[in-house]
Amino acid sequence: MARTLHRLTSRQIKAASKPIGDGGGLWLYPQGQARTWIFRYSVNGRQREMGLGGYPSVTLAEARDRAAEARALRKQGIDPIEHRKAQKVAEQGIRPLPRLQRATSGRSEALGPIPGMPGNGHQA
Repeated sequence: MARTLHRLTSRQIKAASKPIGDGGGLWLYPQGQARTWIFRYSVNGRQREMGLGGYPSVTLAEARDRAAEARALRKQGIDPIEHRKAQKVAEQGIRPLPRLQRATSGRSEALGPIPGMPGNGHQA
């Protein structure tokens, strides 16, 4: 049996008080007056959720288009979240630093030599 897509209407979106699905992994999560579009999928048995934007700045039609793009990536075996991260890095033209390197970059110069540590130019 095929999944049903495009089940939501604007009236249902405005009246939503709990998460509701449009089909194909597209969900609307209401939080008070705010509403957020989420694409839910799994990778290697692990459930993932990708934010698609908030309603009404992202309309139902736009959310459906974004979910369709994400489904197309999943069919190709690509994780949409990792794909989006890679696109941002490519747009910025930078290579992300490993976590430890980010945490320690610039600290040794700022702190100077450590007293009592052999080989750092400081005499104990």
